[in-house]
Amino acid sequence: MLDSGIRAFSRRRDILRRMVYVINFLSAVAAYGGHLAAKVLDRPERLRALTIVWALAVLGVLLSGVQQVMLYRSDRAHERQQAALEAKA
Repeated sequence: MLDSGIRAFSRRRDILRRMVYVINFLSAVAAYGGHLAAKVLDRPERLRALTIVWALAVLGVLLSGVQQVMLYRSDRAHERQQAALEAKA
């Protein structure tokens, strides 16, 4: 019974990890699209637009990294709880 719960938890963790990879990829594609769109603007507007687009892309990647750290900590806490429950049984 516990083994199936651990497997289900592991599957959910893998799904979350894949979602983060997809989000990073989509952020990169969106940033590149914004970069290409900003190229048609005049120089002062272009520099401002490029700065905003790439700053948002970097922010997205950083937030994704923070999410991964939080997920890792959550996984560790869950594994400790599982080990404590197994020790009691």
